[in-house]
Amino acid sequence: MFIIRIVVEAIFDFLFSSLLNKKNKKHEENIDIYNFEVRQSAGTLLIGIICAIFFSFLIALAKFTNNETATIWVYLIFSFFTFMGILLMIYYKMWKLKVENNQISYFPFFGRNKFFTVDSITKVRKKEEKIIVFSGDKELFSVESSCRGFDALIARLKKERINVKKF
Repeated sequence: MFIIRIVVEAIFDFLFSSLLNKKNKKHEENIDIYNFEVRQSAGTLLIGIICAIFFSFLIALAKFTNNETATIWVYLIFSFFTFMGILLMIYYKMWKLKVENNQISYFPFFGRNKFFTVDSITKVRKKEEKIIVFSGDKELFSVESSCRGFDALIARLKKERINVKKF
């Protein structure tokens, strides 16, 4: 039941995000770098929805078409990709990084939630399309540049004078 609720919420978010797109763009320009959230991009949700619907349709088509080519491996492969689409929708809904004043809350898709302060961040490494944040030698989290709120996170790290090194 939990998975169904998450999938329905994710589809609802996607359908109404286009209506709120202008409001979101204005919001990103005027974002408060002391209180914001970093979330997955809408592209993650879109790919999840397309995969789930498309491969579900192919499963139904293989089931209701009487032919000898639709063997068990066809159902297994299509079911796997349908499941991956549903996982992407759940990932979109559950993954987030929340910054509230000096407190950072990280909610990964797998693993336990992490809570720490901005002061505990010692270094940030920037790869091609993501940043990796460290406390000492321990990796705290990583964020892709396609995520909503990524620019606000970079601005906050620069405001705190945390050096962002490219490698």
